[in-house]
Amino acid sequence: MSIRLIFLFFLLIIINNIYTQEQDFQLWIGLEARAPIKNKFSISLENEKRFYENASIYGRNQTDLGLGYDINRIFSISASYRMNYYYPFTELVYSKSRWTSSFYYTSRYKRWRFNVRLRVSNDSETYVPGWFEQRVLHRERFRALYNFRKSPFRVHASAETYFPISYNSFELRKIRIITGVQIRAIENHRFGVDYVYDKEFNSNNALTAHIIQFSYRYSLSDF
Repeated sequence: MSIRLIFLFFLLIIINNIYTQEQDFQLWIGLEARAPIKNKFSISLENEKRFYENASIYGRNQTDLGLGYDINRIFSISASYRMNYYYPFTELVYSKSRWTSSFYYTSRYKRWRFNVRLRVSNDSETYVPGWFEQRVLHRERFRALYNFRKSPFRVHASAETYFPISYNSFELRKIRIITGVQIRAIENHRFGVDYVYDKEFNSNNALTAHIIQFSYRYSLSDF
């Protein structure tokens, strides 16, 4: 009986270690402000805080400043700059920057809205002296959103792929699936809660993250 208990004890330890290395529960909290400006342009400012290791460790803060342009009701483009601050498990704090450019195609059918995004950014998030050492990260996303009639609620789901490309390599790094609900509490104010499934590939210790994301968005008037 004691041998069985000891075996079960060590088995639970092994399972727990495997789970800790490959699975994680995270919490993301995001704020966004967006405002249209003249000639079909718009600006946005976003900030997101991420908590790792079963949402117990504050590990990352990222801020995005973006500029968008609506070509017409179907096509639009945007460019943004992101500054990431990382807080690893030591006292060291470091930052990285990322530039992105995106192209959007939007289609509407009754109360549905479909969106395809093609995005490229620098993969290393930092300066690489050798041109051929720098890889371009592609992030392609498909999103579907449904507005309920006479209701402040709307639901959405999206699937996104991450794959860096260089002159001699191509690999799928990650997929991200998001589903959630948004509510417009009052005019220009929108709150959301999402479940995010984030799965890494082509890594020695590929992580699968289950994430709860809370968001708040404020849309300003023209100025």
